Formats: sequence, structure tokens, C-alpha cells
Amino acid sequence: MAMREDKADVRAGALIVALARRSGEPCRVCGKPLCAHELLFAIMLGRSNEPCCSTCAAAIQNGDRELLLADLRAHIGRRDCYRAAWEWAGVREGSCRLAVEPPEGRSRIDDSHGPGQGDSAADVVPDAEWDAGDMSCGDLVLELRARMKTMAPGSLLLVTAHDPGASEDLPAWCRMTGYRLVYARPPIFGVRNKER
Repeated sequence: MAMREDKADVRAGALIVALARRSGEPCRVCGKPLCAHELLFAIMLGRSNEPCCSTCAAAIQNGDRELLLADLRAHIGRRDCYRAAWEWAGVREGSCRLAVEPPEGRSRIDDSHGPGQGDSAADVVPDAEWDAGDMSCGDLVLELRARMKTMAPGSLLLVTAHDPGASEDLPAWCRMTGYRLVYARPPIFGVRNKER
């Protein structure tokens, strides 16, 4: 248990350093300066290299901004590293319009993504495979997003991810971004690309 807490502390520290260094960067779409909360959302969505505000992120995904924010906040509540970075951003920036809790019942995030949900292993024939090793948090979804962008619409990527948080991060990222998790038996996950 202590080793898992140590890893969460290291991840939280890395996130906080990134947020401190990059706070104020412009949204890549509208140019608005991003607060640390918006940057954390961008990292969680795999947009660390192309950070954008929550309004632009929702528009890119053709989704509802408030629902996206609720999903992100729900995921933050279940991950120690994200929660610590969120709290740090709140202390640094004081009151933030994004720090308000989501309305009850608006989040799509739930815990029904457990192992084995989706297609059976026999039905999952990947178009490509990727061994992410023990890559964690933002790095995992950033690299996954980049890989999915190079794949054909509807194609399947079989991901091997050994980080303990992957079983929460990958399903949540898929729900928030519109990709489809079709197989989840940690450490193996099948992610289907958007049809575009």
C-alpha cells in the first residue's frame, strides 16, 4: 500500500510541476490563457501537447461542455494524483469557476467499466497493438491519443498498460473523448477509434 501511495505522490508532484510551469499558456484554439485547472483537464484528455480550454475541448469532441466538466471532475475524485494537482491549483488560483462541484446526476462516469466489459477476447481482433508498459496518468492518454489519430476510423488498438491506474484512466478517457472501450481485462484494453 505504501508503494502505491508513493507512486501517487510522485505522479501528483510531476503534475503540479507541469501545471506551475505551464499555467497561463494560451488555448491552442481560441488563444485564451489557461488556468491550472484547464491545463489539468487538457492533460487528462491527452491534450498536453495541444492544450485547449474546456469550451474548445467540448467543441472539438462535439459534446456538451458541462457534461465533459462533470466527467473530468468525477475522475479527479477517484485518482489521488489528479485530486492533489486539482487541490494545488485551487490553492494557487483561489476561487475558480471550474472548481465548483458538478451538478448531481450529470456525469457519465461510473464504475461499471470493470474487467471483461465489452467484447470478448475472441471478438477483439486488433488492427494494431501497443505495449504502454507502466506509463501512467497523462502520459498514457497523451500517447494513446496520438496513436489513435494515426489509425483509420473504426480501427481497434489493443493496449497493454501495467500502471495500476490504467483500469480507471483508460475507460474514463474513452468515455470523455468519444473513443470506445471494447475490451478491458487489465492489463489488456481494446480501444476502438472514432468513426469520425
